[in-house]
Amino acid sequence: MQIIYFTFNVQVVAEHYTELAERPENGCYIRGLFLEGARWDSDTFVLAESRPKELYTDMPVMWLIPAANRKQPETGIYLCPVYKTLTRAGKDIAFNVISC
Repeated sequence: MQIIYFTFNVQVVAEHYTELAERPENGCYIRGLFLEGARWDSDTFVLAESRPKELYTDMPVMWLIPAANRKQPETGIYLCPVYKTLTRAGKDIAFNVISC
């Protein structure tokens, strides 16, 4: 049995999900993710320290673009696990959040 590996380029979308009327031509949009102990700065498009008394913050819509034989950038990334539950246990999916 052959294992298939695939990777995605990930772009954070500036528009709110209610403003996205059409599907992307390539890939898919995802929403519903949140950050724990950090926040997304929509002005500078980077991860930032969370505000006082703000444990969880919503991530904006992200555009996952499939990429064959994608070479991982060496700088400007943060390897970030994504968990399906708050317990941070079990299977996780790793994203490279790229700050441009």
